[in-house]
Amino acid sequence: MAITMKLAVLLRQVFQLLGGPKLAVGDVVKLLGPIDTDPGIPVSIRLRPASPDLKSASLSRYPESGVPYLITLEPVPNARPTLHDLQEIFGEYRRGLGSARKIVEFIFYPHVPGAPWQIAVIARLGGPSANFDAEPVRTISFRRDPAVDQAQEEAR
Repeated sequence: MAITMKLAVLLRQVFQLLGGPKLAVGDVVKLLGPIDTDPGIPVSIRLRPASPDLKSASLSRYPESGVPYLITLEPVPNARPTLHDLQEIFGEYRRGLGSARKIVEFIFYPHVPGAPWQIAVIARLGGPSANFDAEPVRTISFRRDPAVDQAQEEAR
């Protein structure tokens, strides 16, 4: 399977949206689709994706402010990108620690100079594979973190 052009564009749009200086739930709804269920903070909002390339989408908010900080997308099986596809969009990745459920994670940290937010793009595979780059990604999460000053980053 290969990523569709529409999904690639949508992933870039989600990344840009989260990286902006101001963000509200309405901005995410406008891009991804209407709210299906909102049980209230701290539980994630479930969206009804407008894109036929998405099976599901959810949005998490900071408990104190209600500002979105995490968007998780699950592409439909025939539109799932590979790590290689995501690398073409977001650059190099690092392998995450994984979990007890044998989900393998890869994290992209695209750098946007001067941006107020650092966006981590987290790709989750269904399990171990001999060829990670070609394995379809089950979910893609975009996490919004305060940007780290370049000098602080280099000191790490």
